[in-house]
Amino acid sequence: MDAEAFSRFAYGYDQYFPPGDSLFWIACLSNAYQTPNFPIWVDMGERIMYGVPDYDGRGFKVADDTREGAFDPSTADREVRVRNWHRFDSTSATDFQLYGCAMTEARVCQYSNSPNGHFLLDQHPEAENVFLAGAGCGHGFKLGPVLGRMMAERVLEALPIPEVFRLESLQSTRSLSNQFEH
Repeated sequence: MDAEAFSRFAYGYDQYFPPGDSLFWIACLSNAYQTPNFPIWVDMGERIMYGVPDYDGRGFKVADDTREGAFDPSTADREVRVRNWHRFDSTSATDFQLYGCAMTEARVCQYSNSPNGHFLLDQHPEAENVFLAGAGCGHGFKLGPVLGRMMAERVLEALPIPEVFRLESLQSTRSLSNQFEH
């Protein structure tokens, strides 16, 4: 099964391109924004904003996780847009007391995610000796031990995978605006 055929089968439409988000790193003189003083945070407002503390001296990371359509890695514009920075800056500068802090880095990050926001963990429908695991990207990395254990139990002990992670769950035509919406 080629990539296009798999995309039609798994996602229910002709082509699926992973999302791409703008990421920003902000450096402040205060160590209040460094690990362990600053928490990982998520703002579940109109846009899904999240951040990670400075743990390597680059500054703390800020990103907008709201889905805005396809990001084709072959043709996408990878320029970081000023409007993306303003989404964070205009609402959070006061909350985080960022006056005097500097943006040290900005880039567009492409990542994998399924249309329903869940991992893909399943047996291939046409080949009983092939198992599929994906759509996790950074989240999959953080949860790798648990996902690995689930797949090992499926392969070695024939234990079932939760329905939400199976190929059939990806057949929904409903488009989510972020990975937390269900």
